[in-house]
Amino acid sequence: VELGQFIPEELIQELKAKTELTEEEKQDLRRAAQLKIRREKLAWLRREDEMLETDFKIKKALQFQNPDIEEGVKLLQKLLQLEVESFMVVKNPQFFDTLLKLKRYNGPKLDPKQPNPTRPEKEKRHIESIQTMADTMSKKVMALFTLKKSHTPQSFFEFIQERNAEFLEKTKNMQEQKRLLLTEMPN
Repeated sequence: VELGQFIPEELIQELKAKTELTEEEKQDLRRAAQLKIRREKLAWLRREDEMLETDFKIKKALQFQNPDIEEGVKLLQKLLQLEVESFMVVKNPQFFDTLLKLKRYNGPKLDPKQPNPTRPEKEKRHIESIQTMADTMSKKVMALFTLKKSHTPQSFFEFIQERNAEFLEKTKNMQEQKRLLLTEMPN
């Protein structure tokens, strides 16, 4: 017995009984698996919401008149930390468009009435930071997709728009609320 060469029959039966799940235990496991899937979907939707909320706040902070450049820098830093997924970008192509615009951001217009208008050094650094972070984020987003050919950021935006049109076509008969709750491209 101690060497494992002989195992009593009653011990074998006892071990088999412990490995077989009751119907109640099977139901509990199914519920736990469904709950895990729901939690993952909810976490995905929260990340998507945070991405869109941050995108909106960036647009608001860097508006044409009286922009808050420091706030824009903070929001872009937050955006870089987010776990963005490819389908989030497909569902919301305006997000990538914002990044393209930020890569070309030049800050508020200088007052032409002032003699020799120049930007303060701190503002110049913030503007450069915004452009750099937007470029980094756009590269991060582009890396989420496996592409057959290389794309410029502009051609990639066109690719995203095509994927979004495909998504809208596949979900054209779906209620708007259900479409917004999708976390993957429907078949």
